[in-house]
Amino acid sequence: MVALVHEEQGVRERVIPKVRAQGFPFDNGEFELIVEPINTPLPENDPLNFSADRIQWSESWQNKPEVSYSLAEQ
Repeated sequence: MVALVHEEQGVRERVIPKVRAQGFPFDNGEFELIVEPINTPLPENDPLNFSADRIQWSESWQNKPEVSYSLAEQ
């Protein structure tokens, strides 16, 4: 919902890691919230910037399954 409001205002939010958690139980890291114009180019090589071309599909998922459908009762 907030993303839609920001879009109407021409801005977007981006979260970036600021301080890493140390790895203890119930540990917390620290993040920075950046509010910027929606048309600002995203940083290069940002590991948090997800796009479909970065998906690594398993080869078995790329093969089309051999499925046959029948309306006849068996």
